Amino acid sequence: MKAEDLFQHIDLYKSQFLRRKWLIIGLALAVGLLLGTRAFFSPKVYKISAVFHPETSSEGASGLDIPNPISILMGSPEMSSSGQQLIGVLKSRSISEHLVSDSISMDSSQVLLADVIIENTPIPLSPIYWVMKLILPADGPPSLENKVIKASKTLLGFQEISLTEEGFINFSVGFYTPGLSQLVAQKYIENLEAYFYNQKTEQARRNVTFFTSRSDSVKRELDKVAYQRAKAIDQDQYRIFARDNVNNLELEASYELLKEMYIRLIASKEQSIAQLKRDTPMIQVLDPPKPPFKVEGPSALSAFLIGTIFSALFLFVWLCRKQIKADLLFLFIRTIESND
Repeated sequence: MKAEDLFQHIDLYKSQFLRRKWLIIGLALAVGLLLGTRAFFSPKVYKISAVFHPETSSEGASGLDIPNPISILMGSPEMSSSGQQLIGVLKSRSISEHLVSDSISMDSSQVLLADVIIENTPIPLSPIYWVMKLILPADGPPSLENKVIKASKTLLGFQEISLTEEGFINFSVGFYTPGLSQLVAQKYIENLEAYFYNQKTEQARRNVTFFTSRSDSVKRELDKVAYQRAKAIDQDQYRIFARDNVNNLELEASYELLKEMYIRLIASKEQSIAQLKRDTPMIQVLDPPKPPFKVEGPSALSAFLIGTIFSALFLFVWLCRKQIKADLLFLFIRTIESND
């Protein structure tokens, strides 16, 4: 194509634009205003952040686990591994569903958190939502399970989690109201601590429960035998009975046996309690979820500019579609001829 032909085509497109410029500009501005208004009235999400990490321990000379300050400040492979586990738990659907299944105090009454989240979630402005709402038949009241699943998906959509090289976790979650956003972040940390406590200390807690129950049972039997033994020790009769009476010999043997069992059970119980303390995971919250909030939402100005520009380009291409089609066909034919 020669330079003269190129300028003629440019003038042709220019003349078509100028001839219909007010139509293109008007429709493009209308679309831009529509998108900008929609973005302006779209609900904002208030995000709140927290920083925490699993606290590692090192065994000291006393045999007790003590916090390792070097690993807390600099990080360690153990912290990084535990951090990956924490992120997996936070992203899981189970902990979110467990969170929204809790009841919270609101207006002097206990309400389900899932109900509060659903009630405070604004209705979507998407036309597709309303079309589907009209087409699909209306269901009855949602069940508790459906409400929990819906609220859980809403919270999971606002999560942002990252792990630093040192093993620190940056956790961010948001919602449409600042108060609920902060409450949800706090609930996530509480449920995370409870989850890890239950997982890491299950065996130790079983041992403590077993030895506590067993020692209490032996203590009751020991008290009974001790009472009977004390009755047998009456003035100087005890020596006669202890030497000659078989029943009192058995009583004395039972007393010594139960006392030894009780001492051993108490020692095992104390060891189990110490092991429970060592197994208890520590989640150190460095930055608790507190204001300020990070407000996120679509920009009305960006939506207006993008909508206007792309609408203008689309309208121009649509109005000049015949000329564009002819030019593309001409270029295709010229390319084939030049290759031959």
